[in-house]
Amino acid sequence: MVADEVRTLATRTHESTQEIQQMLEKFQSEVQDAANMMESGVGHANETSANASEADVALGGIARSISTMNDINAQIASATEEEGVVVEEINQNMTNLKDVSDLAAESMEETSHIANDLIATTGRLQQLVRQFRYYH
Repeated sequence: MVADEVRTLATRTHESTQEIQQMLEKFQSEVQDAANMMESGVGHANETSANASEADVALGGIARSISTMNDINAQIASATEEEGVVVEEINQNMTNLKDVSDLAAESMEETSHIANDLIATTGRLQQLVRQFRYYH
């Protein structure tokens, strides 16, 4: 179950990384588009005004993309931190399980010794009872 969670987290991290890559490519494309628009706006004043408006829209998209990337980075950081907590809990649970297993093994060994002692004592008692009957 933990491995599934780790795989799911890894898949989500991979998907987030791909989204970030796509956003960066989109970001680079939008920056290039804005630069091209500014260069072509040298001609007419009306074209310059129109290009400036388009650049403003593109920069708004870039700002939203950056904000989205920041959100995704925060989610990745949070998921990584949660994964660390889960791994630590698993380690602690494994340690506890080992401790319990060790105690169970010790108890079973002690029980085995006690059972062997009882068997030996039972044998001696049976022998004493036979001797007691023989003498009486």
